[in-house]
Amino acid sequence: MSAEDRTHLLNAAETYKVIALSTAHISKEDAAALDAAAADPEENMVMKRSTGWFIKLYWEQDSNDQETKNRNRRHGVSAEIKDLLSMAANAGFQMVEFDSDADCVAGIPIFDWEDDSPELTVLTKQTLTTFEAGANYIDALIKTGFFYHFDDDPADALRHFNLGPEQIEALKHNVDQLFGIDWKTGGFDGPFHYASAK
Repeated sequence: MSAEDRTHLLNAAETYKVIALSTAHISKEDAAALDAAAADPEENMVMKRSTGWFIKLYWEQDSNDQETKNRNRRHGVSAEIKDLLSMAANAGFQMVEFDSDADCVAGIPIFDWEDDSPELTVLTKQTLTTFEAGANYIDALIKTGFFYHFDDDPADALRHFNLGPEQIEALKHNVDQLFGIDWKTGGFDGPFHYASAK
């Protein structure tokens, strides 16, 4: 069989669109629900992998068919994830890949599994006046992957996260405060010195 014939066969195969979203959009409770769905032998629409999950969607496209909508909403997940799956189906996607390496999407909640808050604390405005608060904030930036060189614009340095303007503004606000902290109380010359010691 020629390469052209093989290509023709593949072009005739069923294809579908997949959207990749960060696992940061999944709460701890939703992760447990997706794990349970993936382990259920009766469930063939959710697959767990080491970096997240694949969720196959039924075609919805603003369907009035309640059975189709219910199939996309049945995994025991929160209303927010059900709405997200429905939104993806209506946008023409037939699979959602939640992956730890995928980008965050502005406007979709981000979850911090450390404290179960609906927004990562690094992306909300904080009051940082003590060494301990500053050190904790830098530790959180490093842990969540949002650490960047503070001389850079976070909108450029973290562009792969697709952060919204309010999240960028919060980062700038918080980082500005880091330079007003007396870092010598913790034995460091400043936030750069502390971060480089991590």
